[in-house]
Amino acid sequence: MAKFYRFFVLLIVIIITQYSYANESLSPVSTPLNPLQLEIVMMPIGKGQRAAYEQMISDFKVSAPDINVRIRVHEHEQFKRNSVSDEEASSAFGDVFFWFGGIRLQELSNKSLIADLSSLWTQRGWSETFTEVAESAVTVESRIFAIPLNYYQWGIYYRRSIFEMYNLSELEHWSDLISACEVLSKQGISLFTIGSKSPWSVAGWFDYLNLRINGLDYHNKLMRGEVSYNSTSLYKVFKYWKEAIDSGCFINSRNDITWKEALPLMYHGKASAVLMGNFFVADVPLSIKKDLAFSSFPIIDNNIQRYENAPVDVLVISKKSEGNAAVNQFIAYVVESGSLVEMNKAAMKLTPFKERYSLDDKFLIEGDKLLRSAKGITQFYDRNTTSEMATPAMDLMAKFLNQELTIDEVLYSLEQYRRHVFKKES
Repeated sequence: MAKFYRFFVLLIVIIITQYSYANESLSPVSTPLNPLQLEIVMMPIGKGQRAAYEQMISDFKVSAPDINVRIRVHEHEQFKRNSVSDEEASSAFGDVFFWFGGIRLQELSNKSLIADLSSLWTQRGWSETFTEVAESAVTVESRIFAIPLNYYQWGIYYRRSIFEMYNLSELEHWSDLISACEVLSKQGISLFTIGSKSPWSVAGWFDYLNLRINGLDYHNKLMRGEVSYNSTSLYKVFKYWKEAIDSGCFINSRNDITWKEALPLMYHGKASAVLMGNFFVADVPLSIKKDLAFSSFPIIDNNIQRYENAPVDVLVISKKSEGNAAVNQFIAYVVESGSLVEMNKAAMKLTPFKERYSLDDKFLIEGDKLLRSAKGITQFYDRNTTSEMATPAMDLMAKFLNQELTIDEVLYSLEQYRRHVFKKES
Protein backbone atom coordinates (compact mmCIF):
# COMPACT_ATOMS: atom_id res chain seq x y z
CA MET A 1 0.00 0.00 0.00
CA ALA A 2 2.85 2.43 0.85
CA LYS A 3 4.56 1.72 -2.49
CA PHE A 4 1.32 2.38 -4.37
CA TYR A 5 0.87 5.70 -2.49
CA ARG A 6 4.40 6.87 -3.32
CA PHE A 7 3.88 5.89 -7.00
CA PHE A 8 0.57 7.80 -7.09
CA VAL A 9 2.14 11.00 -5.61
CA LEU A 10 5.04 10.79 -8.05
CA LEU A 11 2.63 10.43 -10.97
CA ILE A 12 0.66 13.51 -9.90
CA VAL A 13 3.87 15.57 -9.60
CA ILE A 14 4.96 14.56 -13.12
CA ILE A 15 1.57 15.44 -14.61
CA ILE A 16 1.50 18.86 -12.92
CA THR A 17 5.07 19.62 -13.99
CA GLN A 18 4.40 18.69 -17.60
CA TYR A 19 1.18 20.71 -17.66
CA SER A 20 2.93 23.78 -16.24
CA TYR A 21 5.77 23.48 -18.76
CA ALA A 22 3.35 23.12 -21.68
CA ASN A 23 1.48 26.27 -20.70
CA GLU A 24 4.47 28.36 -19.60
CA SER A 25 4.70 30.30 -22.88
CA LEU A 26 1.00 31.12 -22.82
CA SER A 27 0.56 32.14 -19.21
CA PRO A 28 3.80 32.19 -17.23
CA VAL A 29 3.39 31.79 -13.50
CA SER A 30 6.00 33.04 -11.08
CA THR A 31 7.03 30.70 -8.28
CA PRO A 32 9.92 30.86 -5.81
CA LEU A 33 11.69 28.19 -7.87
CA ASN A 34 10.74 29.73 -11.23
CA PRO A 35 10.47 33.55 -10.95
CA LEU A 36 9.52 35.68 -13.93
CA GLN A 37 12.55 37.10 -15.75
CA LEU A 38 12.95 40.69 -16.95
CA GLU A 39 16.03 42.17 -18.63
CA ILE A 40 16.08 45.98 -18.91
CA VAL A 41 18.63 47.60 -21.19
CA MET A 42 19.56 51.27 -21.00
CA MET A 43 22.18 53.64 -22.39
CA PRO A 44 22.14 56.67 -20.08
CA ILE A 45 23.88 59.80 -21.29
CA GLY A 46 25.22 60.74 -17.85
CA LYS A 47 25.53 59.68 -14.23
CA GLY A 48 22.46 61.68 -13.17
CA GLN A 49 20.24 60.04 -15.76
CA ARG A 50 21.56 56.58 -14.92
CA ALA A 51 20.91 57.08 -11.21
CA ALA A 52 17.36 58.29 -11.94
CA TYR A 53 16.57 55.29 -14.15
CA GLU A 54 18.10 52.80 -11.71
CA GLN A 55 16.13 54.28 -8.80
CA MET A 56 12.84 53.76 -10.65
CA ILE A 57 13.81 50.18 -11.50
CA SER A 58 14.82 49.57 -7.89
CA ASP A 59 11.42 50.82 -6.70
CA PHE A 60 9.73 48.49 -9.19
CA LYS A 61 11.70 45.52 -7.86
CA VAL A 62 10.39 46.26 -4.37
CA SER A 63 6.82 46.33 -5.70
CA ALA A 64 7.31 43.10 -7.68
CA PRO A 65 9.47 40.73 -5.61
CA ASP A 66 8.35 37.77 -7.75
CA ILE A 67 10.19 39.17 -10.80
CA ASN A 68 13.91 38.65 -11.25
CA VAL A 69 15.14 41.92 -12.82
CA ARG A 70 18.48 42.23 -14.59
CA ILE A 71 19.88 45.58 -15.79
CA ARG A 72 22.31 45.89 -18.68
CA VAL A 73 23.96 49.19 -19.65
CA HIS A 74 25.35 50.18 -23.06
CA GLU A 75 27.75 53.09 -23.50
CA HIS A 76 25.54 55.82 -24.95
CA GLU A 77 27.68 57.34 -27.70
CA GLN A 78 29.06 54.07 -29.04
CA PHE A 79 25.74 52.22 -29.11
CA LYS A 80 23.89 55.13 -30.74
CA ARG A 81 26.41 55.52 -33.57
CA ASN A 82 27.00 51.81 -34.27
CA SER A 83 24.17 50.06 -36.06
CA VAL A 84 22.92 46.77 -34.63
CA SER A 85 22.10 43.95 -37.04
CA ASP A 86 18.70 42.31 -36.91
CA GLU A 87 20.34 39.14 -35.59
CA GLU A 88 22.09 41.04 -32.78
CA ALA A 89 19.03 43.05 -31.78
CA SER A 90 17.39 40.31 -29.73
CA SER A 91 20.41 40.13 -27.43
CA ALA A 92 21.33 43.83 -27.48
CA PHE A 93 17.85 45.09 -26.58
CA GLY A 94 16.93 42.59 -23.84
CA ASP A 95 13.20 42.57 -23.00
CA VAL A 96 12.73 46.30 -22.43
CA PHE A 97 15.04 49.06 -23.58
CA PHE A 98 15.25 52.82 -23.42
CA TRP A 99 15.26 54.33 -26.90
CA PHE A 100 14.44 57.44 -28.96
CA GLY A 101 11.29 58.73 -30.58
CA GLY A 102 11.05 59.91 -34.18
CA ILE A 103 12.73 58.16 -37.11
CA ARG A 104 14.89 56.02 -34.81
CA LEU A 105 11.71 54.39 -33.48
CA GLN A 106 10.27 54.00 -36.97
CA GLU A 107 13.42 52.25 -38.18
CA LEU A 108 12.99 49.55 -35.52
CA SER A 109 9.28 49.10 -36.20
CA ASN A 110 9.90 48.81 -39.94
CA LYS A 111 12.32 45.93 -39.25
CA SER A 112 9.76 44.23 -36.93
CA LEU A 113 12.27 44.32 -34.06
CA ILE A 114 9.86 45.78 -31.50
CA ALA A 115 6.43 44.89 -30.16
CA ASP A 116 3.21 46.57 -31.21
CA LEU A 117 1.73 48.02 -27.99
CA SER A 118 -1.51 49.30 -29.52
CA SER A 119 -3.80 46.79 -27.76
CA LEU A 120 -2.17 47.32 -24.35
CA TRP A 121 -2.30 51.10 -24.88
CA THR A 122 -6.03 50.95 -25.62
CA GLN A 123 -6.80 48.54 -22.77
CA ARG A 124 -5.08 50.76 -20.22
CA GLY A 125 -6.61 53.96 -21.62
CA TRP A 126 -3.25 55.69 -22.00
CA SER A 127 -4.53 58.14 -24.59
CA GLU A 128 -6.09 59.87 -21.60
CA THR A 129 -2.74 59.83 -19.78
CA PHE A 130 -0.29 61.12 -22.38
CA THR A 131 -0.40 64.30 -24.43
CA GLU A 132 -1.29 64.10 -28.12
CA VAL A 133 2.25 65.17 -29.03
CA ALA A 134 3.69 62.33 -26.95
CA GLU A 135 1.33 59.76 -28.46
CA SER A 136 2.21 60.99 -31.93
CA ALA A 137 5.92 60.53 -31.16
CA VAL A 138 5.41 56.79 -30.52
CA THR A 139 2.97 56.16 -33.37
CA VAL A 140 4.04 54.59 -36.66
CA GLU A 141 1.35 54.14 -39.32
CA SER A 142 -1.45 54.41 -36.73
CA ARG A 143 0.10 51.81 -34.41
CA ILE A 144 1.72 52.40 -30.99
CA PHE A 145 5.27 51.03 -30.70
CA ALA A 146 6.62 52.59 -27.50
CA ILE A 147 5.83 54.25 -24.19
CA PRO A 148 6.79 57.95 -24.16
CA LEU A 149 9.02 58.49 -21.13
CA ASN A 150 10.05 62.14 -21.26
CA TYR A 151 10.97 65.13 -23.36
CA TYR A 152 13.18 68.11 -22.71
CA GLN A 153 14.08 71.54 -24.04
CA TRP A 154 17.20 72.57 -25.89
CA GLY A 155 18.56 76.05 -25.49
CA ILE A 156 21.43 78.22 -24.36
CA TYR A 157 22.72 77.81 -20.80
CA TYR A 158 25.04 80.62 -19.77
CA ARG A 159 27.06 81.82 -16.77
CA ARG A 160 25.27 84.87 -15.35
CA SER A 161 28.38 86.01 -13.49
CA ILE A 162 30.37 86.27 -16.73
CA PHE A 163 27.55 88.07 -18.55
CA GLU A 164 27.27 90.56 -15.68
CA MET A 165 31.04 91.05 -15.49
CA TYR A 166 31.20 92.15 -19.14
CA ASN A 167 27.77 93.84 -19.29
CA LEU A 168 26.47 91.43 -21.92
CA SER A 169 22.85 91.57 -23.04
CA GLU A 170 20.60 88.52 -22.99
CA LEU A 171 20.84 86.67 -26.30
CA GLU A 172 17.42 87.66 -27.60
CA HIS A 173 18.51 88.41 -31.18
CA TRP A 174 21.34 87.11 -33.38
CA SER A 175 23.09 90.47 -33.15
CA ASP A 176 23.25 90.05 -29.34
CA LEU A 177 24.98 86.70 -29.80
CA ILE A 178 27.59 88.05 -32.24
CA SER A 179 28.23 91.09 -30.03
CA ALA A 180 28.77 88.87 -26.98
CA CYS A 181 31.19 86.68 -28.96
CA GLU A 182 33.26 89.69 -30.00
CA VAL A 183 33.37 91.20 -26.50
CA LEU A 184 34.40 87.95 -24.82
CA SER A 185 36.87 87.03 -27.54
CA LYS A 186 38.87 90.17 -26.72
CA GLN A 187 39.10 88.90 -23.13
CA GLY A 188 40.35 85.47 -24.20
CA ILE A 189 36.98 83.86 -23.46
CA SER A 190 34.74 81.99 -25.90
CA LEU A 191 31.02 82.48 -25.69
CA PHE A 192 30.30 78.81 -26.42
CA THR A 193 31.96 75.59 -25.41
CA ILE A 194 31.35 72.64 -27.72
CA GLY A 195 32.97 69.28 -28.41
CA SER A 196 32.88 68.29 -32.06
CA LYS A 197 34.09 64.76 -31.27
CA SER A 198 30.39 64.34 -30.39
CA PRO A 199 28.96 65.44 -33.75
CA TRP A 200 25.34 65.36 -32.57
CA SER A 201 26.05 68.33 -30.30
CA VAL A 202 27.18 70.25 -33.40
CA ALA A 203 23.98 69.29 -35.23
CA GLY A 204 22.01 71.19 -32.60
CA TRP A 205 23.42 74.37 -34.12
CA PHE A 206 22.26 73.38 -37.58
CA ASP A 207 18.78 72.56 -36.28
CA TYR A 208 18.30 75.92 -34.62
CA LEU A 209 19.80 78.01 -37.40
CA ASN A 210 17.54 76.29 -39.92
CA LEU A 211 14.46 76.61 -37.71
CA ARG A 212 15.11 80.31 -37.06
CA ILE A 213 15.88 81.11 -40.72
CA ASN A 214 13.63 78.77 -42.73
CA GLY A 215 10.96 77.59 -40.30
CA LEU A 216 9.58 74.23 -39.21
CA ASP A 217 7.80 73.17 -42.41
CA TYR A 218 10.97 73.61 -44.48
CA HIS A 219 13.04 71.87 -41.79
CA ASN A 220 10.73 68.84 -41.78
CA LYS A 221 10.84 68.59 -45.57
CA LEU A 222 14.64 68.64 -45.41
CA MET A 223 14.63 65.87 -42.81
CA ARG A 224 12.46 63.74 -45.11
CA GLY A 225 14.88 64.26 -47.99
CA GLU A 226 12.42 66.37 -49.99
CA VAL A 227 14.61 69.50 -50.18
CA SER A 228 18.03 69.84 -51.77
CA TYR A 229 20.93 70.95 -49.61
CA ASN A 230 22.19 72.91 -52.62
CA SER A 231 19.78 75.77 -52.06
CA THR A 232 20.01 79.46 -51.24
CA SER A 233 17.96 78.79 -48.10
CA LEU A 234 20.58 76.44 -46.68
CA TYR A 235 23.48 78.53 -47.92
CA LYS A 236 22.04 81.26 -45.71
CA VAL A 237 22.04 78.87 -42.73
CA PHE A 238 25.73 78.11 -43.12
CA LYS A 239 26.54 81.77 -43.81
CA TYR A 240 25.14 82.73 -40.40
CA TRP A 241 27.00 79.82 -38.84
CA LYS A 242 30.21 80.99 -40.50
CA GLU A 243 29.66 84.47 -39.04
CA ALA A 244 29.58 82.94 -35.56
CA ILE A 245 32.76 80.96 -36.25
CA ASP A 246 34.59 84.02 -37.58
CA SER A 247 33.45 86.08 -34.57
CA GLY A 248 35.25 83.70 -32.21
CA CYS A 249 32.06 82.26 -30.72
CA PHE A 250 33.40 78.73 -30.24
CA ILE A 251 36.14 77.35 -28.04
CA ASN A 252 39.40 76.75 -29.96
CA SER A 253 39.92 73.21 -28.66
CA ARG A 254 36.52 72.03 -29.95
CA ASN A 255 38.03 69.59 -32.44
CA ASP A 256 39.78 67.55 -29.74
CA ILE A 257 37.03 67.03 -27.16
CA THR A 258 33.63 65.39 -26.65
CA TRP A 259 30.55 67.22 -25.42
CA LYS A 260 31.22 66.04 -21.86
CA GLU A 261 34.84 67.18 -21.99
CA ALA A 262 33.66 70.57 -23.25
CA LEU A 263 31.54 71.33 -20.18
CA PRO A 264 34.38 71.92 -17.66
CA LEU A 265 35.63 74.72 -19.92
CA MET A 266 32.41 76.54 -19.06
CA TYR A 267 32.72 75.63 -15.39
CA HIS A 268 36.24 77.14 -15.25
CA GLY A 269 35.41 80.32 -17.18
CA LYS A 270 37.17 79.48 -20.45
CA ALA A 271 33.73 79.70 -22.07
CA SER A 272 30.52 81.19 -20.78
CA ALA A 273 27.71 79.20 -22.43
CA VAL A 274 26.65 75.99 -24.14
CA LEU A 275 23.85 75.07 -26.55
CA MET A 276 22.56 71.81 -25.12
CA GLY A 277 19.57 69.76 -24.00
CA ASN A 278 18.42 70.11 -20.41
CA PHE A 279 19.54 66.57 -19.53
CA PHE A 280 23.12 67.78 -19.00
CA VAL A 281 22.08 69.86 -15.98
CA ALA A 282 21.66 66.65 -13.95
CA ASP A 283 25.46 66.33 -13.85
CA VAL A 284 26.41 70.00 -13.40
CA PRO A 285 28.15 70.84 -10.09
CA LEU A 286 25.75 72.65 -7.75
CA SER A 287 27.94 75.75 -7.47
CA ILE A 288 27.88 76.15 -11.26
CA LYS A 289 24.19 75.31 -11.57
CA LYS A 290 23.35 78.21 -9.24
CA ASP A 291 25.16 80.55 -11.64
CA LEU A 292 23.52 79.20 -14.80
CA ALA A 293 20.67 80.94 -16.60
CA PHE A 294 18.66 79.71 -19.58
CA SER A 295 17.44 81.34 -22.78
CA SER A 296 15.97 80.08 -26.02
CA PHE A 297 18.02 80.27 -29.21
CA PRO A 298 18.02 83.89 -30.46
CA ILE A 299 15.71 85.28 -33.12
CA ILE A 300 17.24 85.71 -36.58
CA ASP A 301 14.21 86.53 -38.75
CA ASN A 302 11.31 88.30 -37.02
CA ASN A 303 8.93 86.86 -39.63
CA ILE A 304 9.68 83.27 -38.56
CA GLN A 305 7.69 81.89 -35.62
CA ARG A 306 9.58 80.40 -32.69
CA TYR A 307 10.06 76.64 -33.07
CA GLU A 308 11.97 74.50 -30.58
CA ASN A 309 13.86 71.23 -30.38
CA ALA A 310 12.31 68.86 -27.83
CA PRO A 311 13.51 65.25 -28.24
CA VAL A 312 11.29 62.48 -26.86
CA ASP A 313 12.78 59.45 -25.11
CA VAL A 314 10.77 56.24 -25.12
CA LEU A 315 10.55 52.76 -23.65
CA VAL A 316 10.41 49.97 -26.23
CA ILE A 317 9.65 46.25 -25.96
CA SER A 318 11.67 43.70 -27.90
CA LYS A 319 9.59 41.69 -30.37
CA LYS A 320 10.66 38.44 -28.71
CA SER A 321 9.23 39.67 -25.39
CA GLU A 322 5.78 40.56 -26.72
CA GLY A 323 3.14 39.34 -24.26
CA ASN A 324 5.70 38.72 -21.50
CA ALA A 325 3.83 39.10 -18.20
CA ALA A 326 6.82 40.66 -16.43
CA VAL A 327 7.23 43.19 -19.25
CA ASN A 328 3.59 44.22 -19.14
CA GLN A 329 3.75 44.57 -15.35
CA PHE A 330 6.82 46.81 -15.61
CA ILE A 331 5.28 49.04 -18.29
CA ALA A 332 2.10 49.49 -16.27
CA TYR A 333 4.20 50.39 -13.23
CA VAL A 334 6.17 53.00 -15.17
CA VAL A 335 3.05 54.72 -16.48
CA GLU A 336 0.64 54.37 -13.56
CA SER A 337 2.61 54.28 -10.29
CA GLY A 338 3.69 57.93 -10.22
CA SER A 339 7.35 56.91 -10.46
CA LEU A 340 7.78 58.37 -13.95
CA VAL A 341 7.38 61.96 -12.79
CA GLU A 342 9.92 61.49 -10.01
CA MET A 343 12.38 59.74 -12.33
CA ASN A 344 12.17 62.57 -14.85
CA LYS A 345 12.63 65.26 -12.23
CA ALA A 346 15.87 63.56 -11.15
CA ALA A 347 16.97 63.23 -14.80
CA MET A 348 16.10 66.89 -15.49
CA LYS A 349 13.41 66.02 -18.01
CA LEU A 350 9.71 66.70 -18.43
CA THR A 351 6.95 64.07 -18.21
CA PRO A 352 4.55 64.02 -21.20
CA PHE A 353 1.35 63.67 -19.13
CA LYS A 354 -1.82 65.61 -19.88
CA GLU A 355 -2.36 66.24 -16.17
CA ARG A 356 -0.19 69.03 -14.80
CA TYR A 357 2.25 68.17 -12.04
CA SER A 358 4.40 70.28 -9.76
CA LEU A 359 7.90 71.31 -10.81
CA ASP A 360 10.44 72.70 -8.34
CA ASP A 361 13.54 73.09 -10.53
CA LYS A 362 14.02 76.40 -12.34
CA PHE A 363 15.24 74.81 -15.57
CA LEU A 364 12.34 72.36 -15.71
CA ILE A 365 9.92 75.23 -15.05
CA GLU A 366 11.49 77.37 -17.79
CA GLY A 367 11.60 74.44 -20.19
CA ASP A 368 7.94 73.62 -19.61
CA LYS A 369 7.01 77.26 -20.22
CA LEU A 370 9.18 77.47 -23.35
CA LEU A 371 7.78 74.36 -24.99
CA ARG A 372 4.16 75.13 -24.15
CA SER A 373 4.51 78.56 -25.75
CA ALA A 374 6.42 77.40 -28.87
CA LYS A 375 4.62 77.60 -32.19
CA GLY A 376 5.87 74.13 -33.05
CA ILE A 377 8.17 71.40 -31.77
CA THR A 378 10.53 69.05 -33.54
CA GLN A 379 12.83 66.30 -32.30
CA PHE A 380 16.50 66.54 -33.25
CA TYR A 381 18.54 66.10 -36.42
CA ASP A 382 19.50 62.46 -35.79
CA ARG A 383 15.96 61.62 -34.68
CA ASN A 384 14.22 63.40 -37.54
CA THR A 385 16.13 61.93 -40.47
CA THR A 386 17.37 58.42 -41.18
CA SER A 387 20.52 57.15 -39.49
CA GLU A 388 22.06 56.61 -42.95
CA MET A 389 21.73 60.36 -43.55
CA ALA A 390 22.25 61.64 -40.02
CA THR A 391 25.57 59.98 -39.21
CA PRO A 392 27.63 61.26 -42.17
CA ALA A 393 25.79 64.61 -42.18
CA MET A 394 26.68 65.34 -38.56
CA ASP A 395 30.30 64.43 -39.24
CA LEU A 396 30.31 66.93 -42.13
CA MET A 397 28.82 69.62 -39.89
CA ALA A 398 31.59 69.01 -37.36
CA LYS A 399 34.18 69.44 -40.11
CA PHE A 400 32.53 72.69 -41.15
CA LEU A 401 32.61 73.95 -37.55
CA ASN A 402 36.31 73.11 -37.42
CA GLN A 403 36.85 75.01 -40.70
CA GLU A 404 37.89 71.90 -42.60
CA LEU A 405 35.14 72.50 -45.18
CA THR A 406 33.84 75.65 -46.87
CA ILE A 407 30.13 76.40 -47.18
CA ASP A 408 30.07 75.19 -50.79
CA GLU A 409 31.96 72.02 -49.89
CA VAL A 410 29.73 71.03 -46.99
CA LEU A 411 26.54 71.72 -48.96
CA TYR A 412 27.80 69.70 -51.92
CA SER A 413 28.69 66.73 -49.71
CA LEU A 414 25.40 66.86 -47.81
CA GLU A 415 23.51 66.89 -51.09
CA GLN A 416 25.39 63.84 -52.36
CA TYR A 417 24.39 61.91 -49.24
CA ARG A 418 20.79 63.09 -49.55
CA ARG A 419 20.56 61.85 -53.13
CA HIS A 420 22.12 58.52 -52.18
CA VAL A 421 19.96 57.91 -49.11
CA PHE A 422 16.64 59.19 -50.42
CA LYS A 423 17.20 58.25 -54.09
CA LYS A 424 16.28 61.72 -55.29
CA GLU A 425 17.95 63.81 -57.94
CA SER A 426 16.71 67.24 -56.85
